[in-house]
Amino acid sequence: MARAVRLRHRWLIVATCALVVSACQVADPNPGETLTYPSAPIPKALDNVHYGPEEHEVLDVYAPSSPNGGAILWIHGGGWADSDSGLADFATEEPPGMQPVVEELYRRGWTVFSMRYAGTDEAPFPAQIHDAKLALRWVKSRADEFGVSPNSVIAMGWSSGGHLAALLGVSAGSLEPPNPPAELAGISSRPAAVVSIAGVLDPATFPYQPGLPPGNASMVAALVGCPGTPDLWQSCNPALLAATRPTSYDDAGDAPIYITVGDRDGIVDPHWQAAVPYTDLVSTMGDSQVWLDVVNGGDPAAFGGDDPRNHTKATSYALNMWALGEFVRRYLPATPPPLSLLQFVPLTPCRLGDTRIANPFRRVAAGTFRVQVSGQCGVPSNARAVAATVTVVRPTQGGAISAAPSGAPSGLPILTFNTGDVRANSGMVTLSSAGQIDLTGVVGSIIVDVTGAFVPSATATAGRYTGVEPIRLLDTREGSGVMPVAGTVTTVDVTEAGVPSDATAVAVNLTAIRSVSAGYLTAMAEGSGAPVASALNVDGPGETRGGFVVVPVRDGRIAVLQSMAAHLTVDVAGYFTGASAMRSRAGLYRTNPSFRAFDSRTGAGFAPLVERPCRSPAPGPSRWPPRCSCSE
Repeated sequence: MARAVRLRHRWLIVATCALVVSACQVADPNPGETLTYPSAPIPKALDNVHYGPEEHEVLDVYAPSSPNGGAILWIHGGGWADSDSGLADFATEEPPGMQPVVEELYRRGWTVFSMRYAGTDEAPFPAQIHDAKLALRWVKSRADEFGVSPNSVIAMGWSSGGHLAALLGVSAGSLEPPNPPAELAGISSRPAAVVSIAGVLDPATFPYQPGLPPGNASMVAALVGCPGTPDLWQSCNPALLAATRPTSYDDAGDAPIYITVGDRDGIVDPHWQAAVPYTDLVSTMGDSQVWLDVVNGGDPAAFGGDDPRNHTKATSYALNMWALGEFVRRYLPATPPPLSLLQFVPLTPCRLGDTRIANPFRRVAAGTFRVQVSGQCGVPSNARAVAATVTVVRPTQGGAISAAPSGAPSGLPILTFNTGDVRANSGMVTLSSAGQIDLTGVVGSIIVDVTGAFVPSATATAGRYTGVEPIRLLDTREGSGVMPVAGTVTTVDVTEAGVPSDATAVAVNLTAIRSVSAGYLTAMAEGSGAPVASALNVDGPGETRGGFVVVPVRDGRIAVLQSMAAHLTVDVAGYFTGASAMRSRAGLYRTNPSFRAFDSRTGAGFAPLVERPCRSPAPGPSRWPPRCSCSE
């Protein structure tokens, strides 16, 4: 029996290989699509991220700069005993592993999640597949953070990892992890497809392959928690041994699977571990769902090794990357989903518009102006949000201004004001797909300034927010107590708050205290020219007014220019990382619909006090007397 698979308008004839493995050869790879070894390392975006509560339940993330929307859940080999999940470490293994394969897929835009799972020294089967299913659910739950479609996650592994990948594809609804974390409980553990590279697809026959190492028996025995001698372990737990076989679960609704192995593999026999399982899988899943590619591994000695059992190196060199690439490409989304995590890019403070001078904003309804943001003031075309300051000048009545993506509901206000105020407030404002915002509730002149933009990024070094313990770095009332005069530029060293010297921006609160006249404050990176943009406004003499703003930093310093005489305080609440920071997703920004967390007028956001008896602590050496609080 034969079947034909059409790939890129070429036909590959694949036989079922009932007994003759050589009949399963497929066409040679396209020129230029073979793999080379050693290959250059790829950067690890995230290291040892927990996908589950156990210590070993971690994975590494390799996030390409231009994701194609697909993900590879990579499951390493090692006889189910080796729990090393680092792709970069495969280059130093003997025999070398599958690093070139994964790196090639990474360079084609696949996001790779390399998982660690419980070794047999930690727990027997099914702990390994439980971990794999938990990791797959975790990847799907975080897919939008990496520009991945949850429907385009492929399970891929080699050797024992190929076995677990195959089980993932066929056992949805079975072998599910008990008591998964609540956030993962409702997520399917079925991958879009499976790639098994030199996978052990029938552990029950693995120890009996002629001419293969005796260690095979001990590996399978450890997997099912039984003694290592063949006459004992097979009868020790036959039900559990049967549960390890992917062909115990396969049916027509399973994930498509691509099986590949080298014809000279000295550990994973291409007949018993590929051809026979292939025939079983085809009988239930259909031949359009199962691919078999037995590659000409050649002489392993030609690849730098003299061990005929060197199955990983031989297979990785000879792998038909063209056919594999064609298989996985079928499961990519038509359009890669946008990344939901955003990296901050500081901008020189810049004025988008001031309706007192000219009106660059388009009136779309009474009291509503549309502002084009992207493409202006250095805001990138792919920006999804900006750090902006909105100022209202002498409104004819009190009210509130909201800022929202153009065409979206107005949402909560960014600024409230009274009649005749000059008042400003800053915040993070989400842009529409056209790079626009709508300002609603305008009853006077308005000004819009920007100090930074947020652009998509799965991980980043620079541009991640890190909070610090709020600290006051400047208070001009202290020391000499002399009030700064109009035109004063005050330099503030933000590194005194623990901010790294290469931070790109800081989140600060500026307060003008007891102003002598009306005026404004402008904040900027130290050494840059004063921008035409304000961070805080006061209406007249005797006012004290504060506000939040994100300020670009240069060499750990910012500068504050005041147009009026007033005392000044500067408080730091956090910073955006610089290039020296480790690559991570921690602190990347995510846009969310605005919501009101607290309102003293209605009681929203209040937690009720709970009265309970309590006992004062025993007296002891302290600056303060013992204290007891009976409310919490």
